[in-house]
Amino acid sequence: MKGEPSKMHSFETQLLDLLSDESFQKWLSGKTTKSENKKWQQWLNQSSLNRQLFNEAQHLWKIAQFQNSELPDVKNELHKLLEKINKPYVYSIEEYRKREHKRKTSWSRWGIFVAAASIIFAILLQFNFHTKSHRKILYHEVSTDYGQRVKITLPEGSQIILNANSTLKYPGDWSEVSEKHFELKGEAYFLVTKKVQPENKFIITTVDGNIQVVGTRFVVYERGQGTRVVVEEGKVAVAPSDTVSLEKQARRMVLTPGHLIEFRKGSEQLKVRRVDILPYITWWKDKLILNETPFQEIIKRLEETYGVKIVVKNKTLLKRTLSGSIENRNLEVITEALAKALRIPFKRRGQIIIFGK
Repeated sequence: MKGEPSKMHSFETQLLDLLSDESFQKWLSGKTTKSENKKWQQWLNQSSLNRQLFNEAQHLWKIAQFQNSELPDVKNELHKLLEKINKPYVYSIEEYRKREHKRKTSWSRWGIFVAAASIIFAILLQFNFHTKSHRKILYHEVSTDYGQRVKITLPEGSQIILNANSTLKYPGDWSEVSEKHFELKGEAYFLVTKKVQPENKFIITTVDGNIQVVGTRFVVYERGQGTRVVVEEGKVAVAPSDTVSLEKQARRMVLTPGHLIEFRKGSEQLKVRRVDILPYITWWKDKLILNETPFQEIIKRLEETYGVKIVVKNKTLLKRTLSGSIENRNLEVITEALAKALRIPFKRRGQIIIFGK
């Protein structure tokens, strides 16, 4: 099948191959035979990449209004769209909601998109009601898929950038609550405005514990193996989840800028150390900063962010450290930069990236 992306090409090349395939065109138009339809359905179910290619091909097909028997200038139409994909971009929560409401796909690329890849944004706005003092508090839930990132601006001006493959719950009815409780799974950058009053507690909860802040910038990371907090500005109070009260708990730890803490539910250890914070807080910016960062840590972040599997042939490379900056535009740029820095070849097969021969 001509349109099957069995060999690794760039996203746009695979897309052009699909749109140039007569059988695929018939499938989009609903004019395939039973055998052809079965082949394409099997192809569609093979991988998430194939489903992404199908979604974008279908979107471009509609935009170009493929109504004639002759194939329009697909390449020209595609390149017009790709010209718009020049700068990294973080979508606001309002834009996410509009996309979900209109059920449209979007051709966009920001700091961590795969080159020229378009993601169907699927923010799930779910409402959960919690009773406190006989009041029902409305909570929003925002979830990001692999390769997605969303910026949330809160009513009092604070901002949260939710990383890929993450979920955040936050109060919907802001005026009704003095304590602002957030539940995080994954990773998020918090910029809490100094307008927040001390009596209006701003508390982030992970499975491992609580983080309380007033006027600060920090990152919280939790992916099932403990929670990590890195402070860029201001102060953050941290306590494990076996604590009833942040104020009354002996193990409560206050962090200042330049410090990192790691803690885990059920563990007595609170690991605090001073670090170069840039490698921990630049994942949402144009440049990803590395400072003697082990290759193994970089691999873990890429797998968590993009949903890929990374294989390293030479295991000794896992302990190699890297320093410097990498353009944080997309997965392709990052993997090419890493391969060049390590002086090893790499190749990609669907959702598997292989470093080394």
